[in-house]
Amino acid sequence: MQYKPRESWHCHFEICLCHQGRRNRLIGVRQCNYKIHYLWLKLSTHFIYKHIVFVLFVQMDSLQMVALGRPFDLGMLYDCRSDKLIPGITLWDKEKLDRDMRERPQPNSEFRIVASESISDKSSSLGVEASLKASFLCGLVDVEGSAKYLKNEKKVHQTGQSHSVMIKKIPEITIEGSGALKMEDKEREKANKCSCTFHGDFLLEKSPTTFKEAVKVYQDLPRLLGPNKENVVPVTVYLLPLSVLDSKASKLVRQISLKLVTKAENILEGFTELEMWCNDVLKSPAGQMFPKISKIKTFKRMCSEFKLGLQRTLSQKLPLIRGGGEGEAALAEVLKKVAQGPFNSDRLKQWMEDKDDETNAVKSLMKLMQNTETVSSKNALSDKVSDSEKALVFVLTSLDSTEPFLSELEQHLKGSKSDSSDAPEPRRWYSSEDMIYTTVRRKAKLFSDFAEANKDKDRKSLRFLVVGLADKNQEGSAVYLYEDGFRLFNQERLDSILYVLKNHCYCLYQVFTQNLIRWHSSILPRQPGTIYKKILKELVQIGQFKLLLTGLEMLYSFMKSLLEKFVSFYFGGFCI
Repeated sequence: MQYKPRESWHCHFEICLCHQGRRNRLIGVRQCNYKIHYLWLKLSTHFIYKHIVFVLFVQMDSLQMVALGRPFDLGMLYDCRSDKLIPGITLWDKEKLDRDMRERPQPNSEFRIVASESISDKSSSLGVEASLKASFLCGLVDVEGSAKYLKNEKKVHQTGQSHSVMIKKIPEITIEGSGALKMEDKEREKANKCSCTFHGDFLLEKSPTTFKEAVKVYQDLPRLLGPNKENVVPVTVYLLPLSVLDSKASKLVRQISLKLVTKAENILEGFTELEMWCNDVLKSPAGQMFPKISKIKTFKRMCSEFKLGLQRTLSQKLPLIRGGGEGEAALAEVLKKVAQGPFNSDRLKQWMEDKDDETNAVKSLMKLMQNTETVSSKNALSDKVSDSEKALVFVLTSLDSTEPFLSELEQHLKGSKSDSSDAPEPRRWYSSEDMIYTTVRRKAKLFSDFAEANKDKDRKSLRFLVVGLADKNQEGSAVYLYEDGFRLFNQERLDSILYVLKNHCYCLYQVFTQNLIRWHSSILPRQPGTIYKKILKELVQIGQFKLLLTGLEMLYSFMKSLLEKFVSFYFGGFCI
């Protein structure tokens, strides 16, 4: 008895066009089918390979799957349990395969756009069925060529308008004699904002990176197949179970149910989303200028470690389930433990949402204090304050607070149960409903006003800095004064001065023409301690109702005998 099997081979190319860093945002796919191979052979009953099938097409009892760039060839052996090719073994000699092979051209071209980043949508666009997708997700399948598109994950989220209209026009765009694209000016402007990543099975002389180069590659695809179509690669393969040749050969017991594959996919896809989320925060101005938010780096590392461990477990379970060594309940139990443990998606997303809120709060404060310098570390702060006679530093003190949830994740990775889940959650100082954040913003505004009033001062004499440092005594924020590199007084006293000078001063008149200052005796305190409530009268420049920026230094000698030393230092160099 003879069969006439066939195997379809064709080239598969993907041109991935991006807008402002959005990799894989729009995928143009061109497929060309050129060969169908026929093979005549006599079936034999002498082959018994447990759980192994060979690559062959028949109309009955066959399995169909996409090649994903793997080097399939006629007559090869394939392990369906682990989705691995068995190299170096064929059921027939190569000479016999070549002699009995027949070819028939089957040209075809297809153009599609896939505007999605999810594994589900990308695998669907490549025709990957559930079982093979499960193997890919847990790392059993190593994709090559154009199928590397599946592994090309974004590192950060980006926002922006999709240029799908431009991509749809690729088949219609012509290249003029000068090498320029024939497009309208608006279209050309959009095209210049696109970047391109090529995933294909050809070794190009130059990988396309621009829209123009992508169009050229697209138009050159038929030529790249070679004059005799020798550069084609298998895209779809058909597998015949060995039990068809010999009933005693072991069969593929079961495939993984779609429900469990979808659960595993959602979990792993969630970790990919979290990684991009972490990168977004770390690459934001607030994340780069305040490394104390680096707890996010720790979170990202632990999520990656757990994801790799989960993939390793899945890669061990899948072959056992497919071969009948274990039931699907074993896989269901693994996924259930993930959902019930600290690495479940809800808790991870909630933690990241809190960190995102904290980052946005810091970003808002940075915007409020644009007239200050931001330093990223304690060492950088030391360099800055040492380089100036005086420096006023606004300190964000709660960025490095302890995180019980991170401790719980760490203990889980070590395999030990942590009691940190019972620990109280840290106070969300960055919440708009929290009084701490309200106080921090008020202090930041006062600080910014001082910096604005002194913006003309030489940085060698006075600097206004912002830094993130831990301070257990001051929740939310603190303000430090440095002179010649040494810290002079603490937040409480300085905050009192800032608040009083801004909101509770009386009037102080300065007569510039006579260079005299008239001091009202009513503001002189009976005791130095009361200076916090009543220090100065409001400064009003003659003819303009605004704070004077000069004159306080003239009071230095007079005030020094009445005020504490830290205030005299203040009036020695700071003005409002």
